[in-house]
Amino acid sequence: MSLSAVVRASEAQYLQQFPPITTLDELIEKVTKPLYVHALQSIKRGFLGVPMVLVFQPYTLTPDAPLYREWKSVEDPVSREFVARWRLDVGHSVEKLRQVYEDLIIYVTPRVEKYLNTDWLIVDLDRYYRDKLAGRFPPGDGIHLGDEQQGLVSKELARRVFPTICRVAARRSR
Repeated sequence: MSLSAVVRASEAQYLQQFPPITTLDELIEKVTKPLYVHALQSIKRGFLGVPMVLVFQPYTLTPDAPLYREWKSVEDPVSREFVARWRLDVGHSVEKLRQVYEDLIIYVTPRVEKYLNTDWLIVDLDRYYRDKLAGRFPPGDGIHLGDEQQGLVSKELARRVFPTICRVAARRSR
């Protein structure tokens, strides 16, 4: 078989495994979500005796956030071009990013929570933040929490993780 025939066969095999992606939604559904699950499962296989803790961080940016409105309404052409390029790189809108993130959490959780064993703790701090804290704080830039917010989120994380740590410690002391 010639080198060019081998290359063509390899390309065809690759395209069968990874069909061409033409939209952001296809990229998320066909690549991002499955690869994220695969990565978590791979880590679990490598550390089978270690409980896995998966924490989804709060995503706090909302369409009515002052910072978001400022990004959308910038007048300087250079800044406007930068904002447009940045927004294109991360997705289409705050609403779209929010939906993608929520869908990712919904997709990932059932595929990993009992993978190989039940030593998984999945903490959705995004849901906790939206349900318990979002109304008390300005949304900021979407991913960086202020000191008070971080303290409250950390306390919730500690509350959720502590029983798992105790369970592991008790198992190891036997």
